[in-house]
Amino acid sequence: HMATAVEDILDDLREQLFERGWRDTARLQELFHTADWNHNGRLNADELNECLNHCGLFLSVRDLNALVRHLDREGKGSVGFTEFLSAVRPPLSERRQGIVATAWAHVEAACGGAPSCASLYKLYRSDNVHEVLTGEMSADRAQALFEHDFERITGLDGGRVTVSDFAVFYRNVSACVPDDDMFVNIVERAWGVVERETAKEAEELDRLEAAVRARVVSKTHGAESEARAMRRLFEYCDQDRSGALSEEEFAMAMERAGVKITPKQLRAFFRRYDKDSNGRLSIGEFAEAVCPTVAASYSCFDA
Repeated sequence: HMATAVEDILDDLREQLFERGWRDTARLQELFHTADWNHNGRLNADELNECLNHCGLFLSVRDLNALVRHLDREGKGSVGFTEFLSAVRPPLSERRQGIVATAWAHVEAACGGAPSCASLYKLYRSDNVHEVLTGEMSADRAQALFEHDFERITGLDGGRVTVSDFAVFYRNVSACVPDDDMFVNIVERAWGVVERETAKEAEELDRLEAAVRARVVSKTHGAESEARAMRRLFEYCDQDRSGALSEEEFAMAMERAGVKITPKQLRAFFRRYDKDSNGRLSIGEFAEAVCPTVAASYSCFDA
């Protein structure tokens, strides 16, 4: 039970780091050293508490002491930074490893082998970063931050990037992302890749596709074609009139069509058709999902 309670605390910490927009554990390291009043490289319970408070995490005395006991591998009654970081930044889950491997395979294929730092940076899709899409940051700023963070975390300054360098970088990023879905989405957007579906997931999505298409057909009015019914649904849900559907607008389309779908299925369905991984479905991508018989014919959309 104690281990579970500590994992809950660490999960809360990761969520706080993510909410603060921290991209990796560098800021956490700064806070650790600031809280280390006597500069011995370790934090006692009071010092650790101060560090966690700065992260937005406020623990009871009981939970704080439990956390110290759990992290204190050397039995010194205090926590070293390596112990602390290893707990906050555990090994990547199997799913996270999978999307990082997919992204690396994409990079190697695009570069014909291990890329140089410059080649890697050219492939990074800074215009697809969440903060850029929401207008919180410019693409140039996102690009500069990525290059700075990558070099700081890996210690590289030019030269070739190895799969180990790539994995180290994303292990640091992972420490500040509490949810697997969020992490997968971050990597997908950054490199324009899509998580591989398991056989079971693919089967579920195939059934979902059939249900969506059947509902669109059932929504046709009189002599109205499937294409026009699809377009009517698309335009109704395109709330910002951008000509593309966000994931939230796509959820509205599913609800409007009368299709019951879980959040996990929604994300998987959305990713399957978001061919360019830009976080939005164009009318062509939407048509492929709900009206495949006319997806290739764009003239019907302009009628």
